[in-house]
Amino acid sequence: MPAKNLEIELKFSLLNDKKYHLLDFLSKHCRAQFVQKKLSNTYFETRDNILRQHDSGLRIRGFDDQFEMTLKTAALGPNGLLKREEYNYPLLEPVLDLDLFPVKVWPNSINLSYLKENLEPQFTTDFIRTLCLIEVSTASGITTIEVALDEGYIAAGGLRESIYEVELELKEGPLDGMFKFAHQLMALNCLRLSELTKAARGYRLNHCHLNRLKPENLPLTAPASTNISHQYCFLLNKLFYLEESFLRSMLDYESFAKILLELPTSLTSTTVEIQFPIPENAFIDQTHLNDYIFSAHYNAFKLTLLESIAA
Repeated sequence: MPAKNLEIELKFSLLNDKKYHLLDFLSKHCRAQFVQKKLSNTYFETRDNILRQHDSGLRIRGFDDQFEMTLKTAALGPNGLLKREEYNYPLLEPVLDLDLFPVKVWPNSINLSYLKENLEPQFTTDFIRTLCLIEVSTASGITTIEVALDEGYIAAGGLRESIYEVELELKEGPLDGMFKFAHQLMALNCLRLSELTKAARGYRLNHCHLNRLKPENLPLTAPASTNISHQYCFLLNKLFYLEESFLRSMLDYESFAKILLELPTSLTSTTVEIQFPIPENAFIDQTHLNDYIFSAHYNAFKLTLLESIAA
């Protein structure tokens, strides 16, 4: 039987020149020395994207002359808090064998025979992972977090995209401990809370389907709802989308700045008031805006939104 695991993660993009700043901070909190692994992954899909249609992913990972096949199922949490079940099975060689998975792990609408006949390699990720374990105390108890710094690249269809990101994975204990440590990381002023997994980025790179946005078509207000979590989700998803589009030069600086300035400055629920930070001169040019979306105040704002949604 494959090992089943419920994966709960927060993911952050890291500014390119801040690696040692981050490692210095982590070294003061780690339970033991850093561990490094070289990971090579091949992701599989059909030409009609059956797995993607079910928000699932299938890969073979290679490390230390070992191989592992992993199926990740549909996300269970809000965007930004990656929560999904995964099934891992060791392999003797890097060859898919879907029969190793129990039939019940596949969505009922997937034709397994069709899947076996039509899966093909779609893209790869290769990176160095630096790992450490952190323990955080809260009123709820002790939380153990695995922190991973990943450096490498995604390759698809002759294109490459760099990987420079940090993952926090909840290994044991209450979720609020992971959010507490994430807020501490925000103070480094070099991390951007992100929703995109490596697999999602690989799909985008493989299909190159993002076109230039038309910001005038984006709604500026959330759909009418008395549920504050729905409003927070709407805002957070829009920020994720706009940031990625801006960083990929698919949304121009002036349009992005205009949308940010038109956001509400304060969001209040019965339990929390969240202030949207707009520091002076943040949007005066493209460089300042880029720095702003990696800033501590802005990402703490997004993290607080996500924490309120997940509560």
